[in-house]
Amino acid sequence: MNDHHHKRGQTAYVILGILVAVSILAVAFGKDLIKSSELSQQQAAAETVPQQAQKVKLFTESCLSFALKEGIQRLSQQGGHIDLPEDDLPRSPLNPFSNSIDVFNDGSLLVPFWYYKKANGVEERFIPTRETMERELAGYLKTKTLLCLNGYVELKEEGYNIRPHEFGPMVSIADEKVYLTADFPVEIKKEDFSYTIKKFYASETFPLGRLYKQATAIMTAEDEQTFLERYASDMIVTYDELPSSGVDFECSPKTWQKSKVIQDFKRVLELNLPFIRIKGSGGQLTQAKEAYKQVNIADADTTVPATFMYSSRWPVALNVIGEPGEIVSGKQFAAGTEISRVVQSLFCLNQYHFVYDIQFPALVQLSDDQGNTFQFGVLAVIQRNQPRGNKFENIPVVDTSSVICGNTGGKVNVEVLAIGSDFSLVPVPGATITLKCLTTTCPLGATTSDGFSAALKTDAPFCVNGLLIGEKEGYFRA
Repeated sequence: MNDHHHKRGQTAYVILGILVAVSILAVAFGKDLIKSSELSQQQAAAETVPQQAQKVKLFTESCLSFALKEGIQRLSQQGGHIDLPEDDLPRSPLNPFSNSIDVFNDGSLLVPFWYYKKANGVEERFIPTRETMERELAGYLKTKTLLCLNGYVELKEEGYNIRPHEFGPMVSIADEKVYLTADFPVEIKKEDFSYTIKKFYASETFPLGRLYKQATAIMTAEDEQTFLERYASDMIVTYDELPSSGVDFECSPKTWQKSKVIQDFKRVLELNLPFIRIKGSGGQLTQAKEAYKQVNIADADTTVPATFMYSSRWPVALNVIGEPGEIVSGKQFAAGTEISRVVQSLFCLNQYHFVYDIQFPALVQLSDDQGNTFQFGVLAVIQRNQPRGNKFENIPVVDTSSVICGNTGGKVNVEVLAIGSDFSLVPVPGATITLKCLTTTCPLGATTSDGFSAALKTDAPFCVNGLLIGEKEGYFRA
């Protein structure tokens, strides 16, 4: 009985926790509505000034609106920043990425990285808060508005005596609008008329708050899932012109020119990054085989699609570990060993396994249905074939539930042989066979012996450039 009461008490506690959480959300949402409502009322009240002061008021507000619109555009195009700090080491061949993307390669538009690695390898973040955006925008408005007003020279020529005091702007960024309140006493005199306007108000309809929330949700997902790096790694496996892992039976190992590999990788990024989609928002991918291009993002705003971009004009840093020269080549199977001499006498066999260090910039651009945009940059980092050096998570558990594994439309016949103690080839029953297709690994089964060979005949998914993997305890993985 006591245990029963104890469980009921626990249930009540959980429900109370949910109610408290809902209340907090309601209060936060309510504050945002009240703030927007108060600002709207203040703006309406500000319109009631004497007729003789209307011209000064309208002229001042036109400069405020112009500066506000221009400042919002600058914020949204530059990742929530008005001014970008200078990098300690200027952009150069030694520091090709710096702290931003030079979008047009001419310095006219620099979009800061929200995540990047400095030239010395130190990780940096440059993610704004709503408060820092409001402060930066207020500072920009102060300068721009005063430049636009130009000391009221035009109105003074019409006979107005205008004496402006200190300009104190305050900006509030809501989801769909940006509000400006300016403490700006302006004394107006003309003939026998005298009046002082103490405050000015302006607002701009622009979903800066909503776009910013989606941008931070995407950045959080990239930190947790490193989907940009994983997608780029998939491209290396998928495209033949990019050396990856595998074997062939040619009598001369393949070679690649490193400079061409870099150019090909740039082209692959440029063509493929735009295919990444935020799940549930715009451009849904209907084919199951392309589901891996979708990114699951918690709290994603389905009304704000995102586009991921790379331009071949931008730099890429690509290094193949253990291949210091311009030519990258495969290796003969176990070259120099007794086993290799036996194998090579039977047939030619080359193995390939390339380990990469790669960095490339990606531009993330968000837009609503009215064409309003917000963008920021991310420097994608692959270290020794692992996203960001695998810092954020362990190597993922094999995914066997993917739709790729269920799409078994092809057939495979795999025979597994090993080299015996007398250097003869002997069958290996009980070897586990899996198929790695892009980011998914599908179990196919195990080899069985018929007395003469060890083989597995089964249905398998269709996969371009897939890897068949054989494993058995006591043997090397192949």
